[in-house]
Amino acid sequence: MIGVILQLQYYQSMDSSDLAPSDFYVPETLYEDPQVTLYADFRMDIREDQDEPDSRPTYIQEILSGKRRLVSMGRLRFPSLSATTLTPVQRLSTRRKSTSTNRVIAHRRKQRQILEAITEQLRSKMIAEVPTRLQTLETNFSELEKEQSEWPPSELPDPKGLYTDFYEDIHKLATNIVCGSCGCIGHDEKQYHKEPIASDILNPLKVDPALVPFDFGSLCDVLKERQIMVDDMAISDDLQISLCSSCHHSLAHDRKTPQDSMANYRWIGDIPEELQDLTWVEESLISCAHLIGKIVRLQNRNVGSYFSIKGHTVLVPQDTRKLVDLLPPSPDSLLDSIRVVWVGKTEPNKLHLRKHFTVRTEKVQKALHWLCRHHEDYRSVDINEAEIRQWPEVFVAEKLMDSMGRVRHSGSEDASRSGYGVEDMDITSINGDLPMSASALVDTNGVSDSPTVAKLQELARPRPPAKGS
Repeated sequence: MIGVILQLQYYQSMDSSDLAPSDFYVPETLYEDPQVTLYADFRMDIREDQDEPDSRPTYIQEILSGKRRLVSMGRLRFPSLSATTLTPVQRLSTRRKSTSTNRVIAHRRKQRQILEAITEQLRSKMIAEVPTRLQTLETNFSELEKEQSEWPPSELPDPKGLYTDFYEDIHKLATNIVCGSCGCIGHDEKQYHKEPIASDILNPLKVDPALVPFDFGSLCDVLKERQIMVDDMAISDDLQISLCSSCHHSLAHDRKTPQDSMANYRWIGDIPEELQDLTWVEESLISCAHLIGKIVRLQNRNVGSYFSIKGHTVLVPQDTRKLVDLLPPSPDSLLDSIRVVWVGKTEPNKLHLRKHFTVRTEKVQKALHWLCRHHEDYRSVDINEAEIRQWPEVFVAEKLMDSMGRVRHSGSEDASRSGYGVEDMDITSINGDLPMSASALVDTNGVSDSPTVAKLQELARPRPPAKGS
């Protein structure tokens, strides 16, 4: 408080001649009338004998819009010191404003000089590196030309060394190592860890047998009694189990079930007897959703036994939004998702094709009952007993076979298979019919997408602003 009083006494003792004209300024008058005076900085003074305007913003707006004539719009001017008497506080304020303004100008000037220096430095560096880069490219190109002219080399490498390297590389992949937790197969022993089957780190792999619809018990009694789910192929003769690095880290350090382990609800058991040996027609009848359409292309074999055939199934995307809740459907409804084509100049012998379109009623019924008991997607499926009662014990899907199309030139079949890594099984050492191969058409253009969904996605995308807006 004493410092403030002394400072005020100091400024009171100062004369107006101590201040330079640049230390302060007074804005010029924009408008003046008997009531108010408006300055260039929009400060408004009300005369002592006049009332306050109803609204200062409205009053200023009328002045700026031209309803009230302006006195002048000149630049800000510095009045003479004799015309204005400053209080000590005003003198201190004007001096500080002037000092801060000069500092800002000096700081900006210094920053501009620094940026100009950095820009010039970068520019010089880039110009200097251009010849070096060109020289490097020319050197690399010369070396490539030299290597090309010297190929093949006059002295071949030692074939013994090549054979040794090949032998060692092959032997690195000759041993298959199975992870007992996730079942993955590797070849590098450094990436696997050995643990005794009685080790406590296997405890997170314990699974309640009531949750698994098959017997997953291990061949080792120690693991079977502890209800540990592992792949028995990972157990060695000395009762050590192999674990990959990822599963071993989760079991040994984190003490939790590995994410990719079979015990983490990723088990796959043997195919149940009810679902074995189903024909492709029977599989279509018990499917609760046809996510793909099938084009089955059949033709005679080029070699082999008489009247034997081979097939190729092309899978195409199909717009399926819901699951079927009543199975099996009528065999005639298979035409909605399956088409059969006979390829070749010879006429198809339907007598020999009947076994490929045969349906066994009991097999379909048992498969559906098993799926409804054990498969989650079949929980709400009702078995269409009325439809099954209409079927004979064994019958042929006549309408599906009668709807068979014809392609007389087998070249189109070969073209449809080109580009796929399909092994040619049509050789003399294999007798009888060949299992059907398969390929898929990917909907890269979004043909199977719902038009409604596509329209909603289009509307949801942000649109660019219109030009000129």
